[in-house]
Amino acid sequence: MDASQSDSGKSNRSAQDCIRLRALCSLPDEAVVCRIDAAIFLGVKPQTLAAWESTKRQSLPCIKIGHYAKYRMGTLRAFVARQTSGGRP
Repeated sequence: MDASQSDSGKSNRSAQDCIRLRALCSLPDEAVVCRIDAAIFLGVKPQTLAAWESTKRQSLPCIKIGHYAKYRMGTLRAFVARQTSGGRP
């Protein structure tokens, strides 16, 4: 099962999200993205990222600009590497 499928095997990403994901993967580590794009990259909802930030449930640093949260691609990649189990980080 790939990252675009849920446990039931059904795709939970739209075609637009898949296109955006490809574009996000090609960005350099220093690129800054919005919460929606970070959520697409991680395969979660933007509300989940907001909850993680407010509750400090996950260690995923963000850049606050006013009431907007931005994420560096390098930070997102490092987060995925830390969450990966059974393989090389």
